Amino acid sequence: MAFVTGSGSGLGRAVGNRLVSDGWKVVGFDLHDDGPWELSFQGDVRDANAVSAALDTVNERLSTPIGVALCAGVFQPMVGPLHQLDFETWEKTISVNLMGAVTVAGCCLQRMAKGALVFVGSAVGKHPQAGASAYGVSKAGVSALSRSIAIEYAGRGIRSNVVSPGWMDTPMAQAITGDDRRRKRVEDRIPLGHIAAPEEVASIIAFLLSDNAAQVTGQDLTVDGGEGLGSFTSSDDVRRMWGWAAK
Repeated sequence: MAFVTGSGSGLGRAVGNRLVSDGWKVVGFDLHDDGPWELSFQGDVRDANAVSAALDTVNERLSTPIGVALCAGVFQPMVGPLHQLDFETWEKTISVNLMGAVTVAGCCLQRMAKGALVFVGSAVGKHPQAGASAYGVSKAGVSALSRSIAIEYAGRGIRSNVVSPGWMDTPMAQAITGDDRRRKRVEDRIPLGHIAAPEEVASIIAFLLSDNAAQVTGQDLTVDGGEGLGSFTSSDDVRRMWGWAAK
């Protein structure tokens, strides 16, 4: 049985659908979720009481999860350099993306005797993107969290990995991918030539949750079509964005 956060839309929804097709019983957890799962819960991943209550119900009605996909997240890019930062943006981004992952993982690990966790990181957590520092920091933290869990819980037979997507066709990215001109600029930077469909990333997450990945733990797999082979944001682009003269 798999516990999937962010299951109401985007990547989380695609992960749930893929796991169902692979024969898993899926439990969804999101702020809003009408998915075709065994059980669905509405709640905030930062709320330990809500997460614990959901998992207790799951244990009573189904079983303890052996697969956990942590897909819930937010993306709120900044519109200026760091000294113009918006503390509310930072607080929400870190609290949802990082502390939400800490909360869900901690609640699940209290109950799991074996299994696997897969966190959703981001290519931005590895390659800085101007204007998205809060998001990048939160996702770099998720990667560090997963590695810590991998070493701490290996003796219990629990694996922990991260999948770090580049651009995906999800509601979170619609501000960019929904505009044809901007979409082409993004796709021109991707060697494989297209923005990933959520289902493409979901298949990697499903693999890491499966027994086929029994020897894979503590890894952070980038799924970006090769975009990270170059530079996400050039120095000239940053100067133009901020209106600074070249030196």
